[in-house]
Amino acid sequence: MNSILFYGTYLTSFIPLLVFVIFFKRNNNQPVRVIALYQFYSILNDILITFVKNKQNSNSLHVESILSSLFTTVEFLFFSAFFLLIIKNKSNRKAIYFGISIFLIVSLIDFFFLFKGTQNQNIFSTIPISISAITLIIFSILYLFEQIQNPEVSFIYSKSNFWIVVGIMLYFAGTFFLFLQFSELSSQEQYSYWIINWVCIILKNILFSIAFYLPKENPYNIENEIKTEFSLFKELD
Repeated sequence: MNSILFYGTYLTSFIPLLVFVIFFKRNNNQPVRVIALYQFYSILNDILITFVKNKQNSNSLHVESILSSLFTTVEFLFFSAFFLLIIKNKSNRKAIYFGISIFLIVSLIDFFFLFKGTQNQNIFSTIPISISAITLIIFSILYLFEQIQNPEVSFIYSKSNFWIVVGIMLYFAGTFFLFLQFSELSSQEQYSYWIINWVCIILKNILFSIAFYLPKENPYNIENEIKTEFSLFKELD
């Protein structure tokens, strides 16, 4: 079962990029392209970590820790850039900048101890990952709340941004406690519970693929749709 999910995780990582390339013309907006670039970086990072693991020398664990910490930081910045592009409310954008600042401070401190060699040789630094997860979940809630308050939004699930946000929320909510307790688990428990991460990654990849498949949003169609709904409402009155 674990081996099937392991290979399934890596295979599904290519699906969003494949869908993005096939429907490239409809994915010409900046937020979607930021996520596509993140997906490419994620695959590249997995390849590098696999290469480091296969070398199995004295520095492998330390290099893997650096790559994992770097991925946490870059992943957070990709998703933060995505939210800055899709969130319009000034107060919410200020909250995003504040969250980015807090995370970067924690991340820099983590890198300092990691390179200094005083940090325990764990693959994952639980504090930056936990702060990243909580912050991105909050960003997701801010976006959804903003959309609910927008009277011009009729079908939020018809937007690519919605499926990407759901994918981000689902992944970080599902893996939060796993990464939080990962360093406290035994090697056998880490391997057993890692299935949670694989399942969440697969679901995230599926949701990103849906986002890349959806047709480009047409503001004129949305305006006509709202007018039609308003006319039907008046007729019912």
